[in-house]
Amino acid sequence: MSLRVKFGLLIVLIFGLVTVAMSLLQVHWVRTLVFEHTEARMAQNIHAAWNVLGSRQRLLEAHVSALAELGELEEYREVGAGRMEEVLRLYRARWGLDFVALADAEGRVVMDDGSLRDGAVLPVFGEVAGPSGEAQVCSGYAVASPAVFSAPGVRERLAADGGPREAMLLLAQHRLDPGWAHEADWLVAGVVLNGAHQLVDAIHNTIFPSEFYKGKPLGTATIFLGPVRIATTVSLENGSRAIGTVVSDEVAEKVLKRGEPWTGPALVVGNWYVSRYDPIRAPNGSVVGMLYIGEREQIYKDIESRTLLTSLSVLFTIMVGALALSFVLISKVLHQITALDRATRGFAGGDYSARANIETNDEIGGLARSFNRMAATIQDDRAKIMHQKEEIESANRGYMGMLSFATHEFRNSIGAALLNLQLIKEGSFGKIEGEVLEGVDIVEKSLCYMSDISDNFLQLSRIERGELSVTPARVDLSKSIVAPVLQDKKGIMDSRGMALDTDIPDGFCLHADPNLLRVALENLVSNAIKYGPEGGRIVIAARTTDRGAEVSVWNDGPPIPPDQVGSLFEKFRRFDSDSLSSKRGAGLGLFLVKHIVDRHGGQVAVESSEAAGTRFILRFLAT
Repeated sequence: MSLRVKFGLLIVLIFGLVTVAMSLLQVHWVRTLVFEHTEARMAQNIHAAWNVLGSRQRLLEAHVSALAELGELEEYREVGAGRMEEVLRLYRARWGLDFVALADAEGRVVMDDGSLRDGAVLPVFGEVAGPSGEAQVCSGYAVASPAVFSAPGVRERLAADGGPREAMLLLAQHRLDPGWAHEADWLVAGVVLNGAHQLVDAIHNTIFPSEFYKGKPLGTATIFLGPVRIATTVSLENGSRAIGTVVSDEVAEKVLKRGEPWTGPALVVGNWYVSRYDPIRAPNGSVVGMLYIGEREQIYKDIESRTLLTSLSVLFTIMVGALALSFVLISKVLHQITALDRATRGFAGGDYSARANIETNDEIGGLARSFNRMAATIQDDRAKIMHQKEEIESANRGYMGMLSFATHEFRNSIGAALLNLQLIKEGSFGKIEGEVLEGVDIVEKSLCYMSDISDNFLQLSRIERGELSVTPARVDLSKSIVAPVLQDKKGIMDSRGMALDTDIPDGFCLHADPNLLRVALENLVSNAIKYGPEGGRIVIAARTTDRGAEVSVWNDGPPIPPDQVGSLFEKFRRFDSDSLSSKRGAGLGLFLVKHIVDRHGGQVAVESSEAAGTRFILRFLAT
């Protein structure tokens, strides 16, 4: 994956995560804002509804106070009940009340306007007095039996929801002058809230004046007696008011039983409203009903949707713009990185003139300039090195040619000398014996040593010139390799009294270059003869393994120091041991052995200890 793709995916991922996070925050913020607005709106609406009811209650108190202070009530003693009923009926009609009555201290009606049944008992709120003890008016909500009322209009309203039930009253009471004490204690007036549609319509019109949303009324208002609607602007499917329907158990539990307001979405007669329910309390603090205000929930959902759509659109526009700007800026950076990468790849691929053409003054520009300076320095140094290399190679070619020529000439001369020595020893030039024969043997050993050295240098020159090629063939180890080596080394082994044994299976064959394998084995046998003791023993062994074949040369000479084992196969390396300091050699034998085995794809190992002797192992892989 390219850096451009990685950066692109990373930027998209980061912007995606940021966008999702900010979108969630936006959704949370908008919903919180709408919720807070809804709560504030509901609090405002219910406050307005209570103001309407409060105005009606204060007006009722004013009517009662005015009537109680009229002198016409004094005529009750003088003109009798008939005249008094007319006065009460007159003011009831004038003020739009449902009843006006005189009652004793227990609420038993003494005189009324004709709207109450005989023997009716009205709720009274008890003694009320001002700071100076003067009589005061009091008002509040109360519940009464429907049997109290005889007026047809009130009874129809009470039966509108399918049958008579309790009536919720808004009462105002005024304490009468003590002169009435033996007959009446209170002037009581009030309205029945059951079916008080004008009152809930007034509340509705105050809060939602002729407002519609998508062809439907914006909100509703309701007065509850307990959990039951007794006056409401909520409509049923047939268009009638939903009198007699009940509120949910959740709302009834919180408002009616616990006396706490309830705000939230509510399913009201098949439609969802954002609602507020407040308890309606009697003067003694008991909850007798509820006041309800609701607005269509769809309004707030649409507000939330529009707000979210607007805010998220703005957010996405900003994020897309920021993403595009980021890509532009990153593209410039990636272009610089690509130019630097192209230059470094070219330089690494051998184009030492490659440079990063970046002229910016930022960190990448600084890195490019540093690279260019480094590349120029390396190019100059390489030119110098290549010049020196050519000089060295030229000198080395001369050295290799001279080494090959000198080695070849030495071998020819040494071979001729060894042949003549052999003839001398055999008596071709006359019989020799005694000290002369010993001298000839010494010369022969020296010439054999020089012959080995010449052979090794000849192989080294081939390796250095890259002329050591491997031509593998199927080789019989005993016949083609071991036998010629033993024949060649028999004379020196006999002179040292050494014995050589073989442990090679019959017909054991290798897939190897016979000439190179003979050189390797000859070097190992020469080392075994050189470093083995007088009268010692040498064993050449071979075996088949799971991975191929092994050929080993063992001798019972002194062990190789452990700290020198790792460097045995280096060029011109000899043992640094006092006991072996007299052993001569060029230090090329094991180097040639390892190089030959490596060219066959094999490995060389050495095992050496005081008790077990020294064993060199050549491992060849199966082909």
